[in-house]
Amino acid sequence: MWPNKKVKKPSPKADPTSLGNLLVNINVITQEQLDKAIEFQASNGELLLGEVCVYMGFIERELLSDIVDQQRILRSNTEDKHAAVIQRVIEATTKASGLNQSLDSLMGTVTAALRKAH
Repeated sequence: MWPNKKVKKPSPKADPTSLGNLLVNINVITQEQLDKAIEFQASNGELLLGEVCVYMGFIERELLSDIVDQQRILRSNTEDKHAAVIQRVIEATTKASGLNQSLDSLMGTVTAALRKAH
């Protein structure tokens, strides 16, 4: 059923635009599902990771196609790649800032409740 494709794959950790990293980072699959797919891929003739994820039921083929198209754009255009990285940094920073504010607010609420209890 699967063509025997021997593809030398780079370490997924080394490339933020690798399909595995993209699928996990945009919450399409979990890290556990990625690990299972990579294990299956390694034991079955170095199949394409996306095809393995479809075969294992982790992702629909249409969504995979859309993500691969976006991956091509990220990899083909340096400006787009940098803009995407900058956007992710901004989003992560904003999220971290919001979490810090939420934690500060929660700590204030807990402190006030503890003071009332004593």
